[in-house]
Order: sequence, then C-alpha cells, then structure tokens
Amino acid sequence: MRPTTASATWTAVGEPVGADALGVQQCARWWQVQSPQLRPVLQERRGDTTLVLASDGAGGELLCTATLVPGQEPIGGMTSVEDTTAALPTPDSAAVVMVETTFSDAAVQNGWQAHGRTAVTGHVGPEVTGLVLATRAGPVQASLAEGRFAAWWPIEDDSDPHPAVVATLSLADGTTRQATLREAG
Repeated sequence: MRPTTASATWTAVGEPVGADALGVQQCARWWQVQSPQLRPVLQERRGDTTLVLASDGAGGELLCTATLVPGQEPIGGMTSVEDTTAALPTPDSAAVVMVETTFSDAAVQNGWQAHGRTAVTGHVGPEVTGLVLATRAGPVQASLAEGRFAAWWPIEDDSDPHPAVVATLSLADGTTRQATLREAG
C-alpha cells in the first residue's frame, strides 16, 4: 500500500498542474469564503500534495496546500499575506514573501516518519529562469510562474520555523549565482 502522507510521496521537483486538478479546485473552494477575488498564479503538485499560490492583484497573496487522501476529502490549509510589495526583487534576484513551517506528530507509514513541512514563496526578477533551494531534505527546485516562485519540502523538526534558505539562481544569460533568501520584515 502506498503511503498517503504529504512527505511520503514528496518529490524535489514540482509538476505543473491545471486549474482542473483536484487539489487546485479544493484550494479554490476553501478561499472563496475568505477571498473570492483571488486568482491562481502558480500551481504545482509534489506527490499527493498540490500547492497553489494565488494573488488578488493588489499585493495580497494566499498559499494553499491540499493533500489528496484516497477515499477522503483533500486535507490542507491556507496562509495569507496582505502586503507583498516589500518583496520586490531586482531583475537578477529573488525575494521571499513568506517562509512557513507547519509541524505535527504523524504516524509512521511504511517506514516514513512525516513530521511537517516548510514552504517558501516569493518573487523573482525577469532575468531569473530557475531557482534551486538547498534544504535539509536535499536540493529542491522551486516552481516559477508570472514572476513568482514557490516550493515546499518535508522537515523532521520545527526548531527553526523561518529558516534562511540558500538558493542557486539560474539567469537568462546562462550564469548562476548564490543567494540567501530570508523572509522580509
């Protein structure tokens, strides 16, 4: 039997998904109550978990994750940020909007202890073509869309809920550079 926890099926590279994906539809249902003006700008799936980054077009953003559990409604949650204007990058850089860590005890399933996750979102300059994060889970390729980036990875403890993340940015001219990304503010 395949494990159903988010981190048991996690992959270091996200797969783009369309608006018709079950996880995207679930996130849209959740946020319609609170923020009906939002529209998805980045949608990806890593294993059983879909991540959606939505924007209201006026600086407000919402991060939603929905994990598909066979035979049940998707489980997950949302975090909103009211002002993302402090995280506007230069053309060849990235700026973090939010680093969020969620942590809870989980049952061991098929030898995998799933404790929690860290998610990071932000903006990238127009010259950035790729962003790889150095995490305790290994290298994680962030998804990029419409000048935004997002990624998540499993964690084993919650000792640092807002970690600095070292990233390698790939630029349009073929060069790469290292940057330490930290939540603004």
